[in-house]
Amino acid sequence: MSIKITLPDNSIKEFDAGVSTLDVAKSIANSLAKKAVAGKYNGQLIGLNDALSADGSLEIITKDSDEGLNVLRQTGAFVLAAAIKALHPEVRLGEGEAADDGFYYDTDREDGQLTIDQLPAIDAKMKEIINQRAD
Repeated sequence: MSIKITLPDNSIKEFDAGVSTLDVAKSIANSLAKKAVAGKYNGQLIGLNDALSADGSLEIITKDSDEGLNVLRQTGAFVLAAAIKALHPEVRLGEGEAADDGFYYDTDREDGQLTIDQLPAIDAKMKEIINQRAD
């Protein structure tokens, strides 16, 4: 089954059902696909690899837009949380989200807070998680 995707310039492209935002971006330009971080399908924010199964409008969100930067920061917060839990399963996570100048996660543990000396290991674990996801 094929679906019709309307792009922001009102052009319509036809794809097989199940196409992803990333696939649509690649069909337009590889440079667009490299900058893409998310999609907005019928006004709803979606992941790059979410399947599109019906006709609709699609905007490709890129990392150089304000919305794209927010997506990257929100994703960074999730990766930070995963890295902390992998290295320190005893840590309780509080609020975490994107901020105007990056992202954060509140943490708590009985034997004291995480220290600045632990940041290099957390950073390395975050890179490992990102690289696993990219494969």
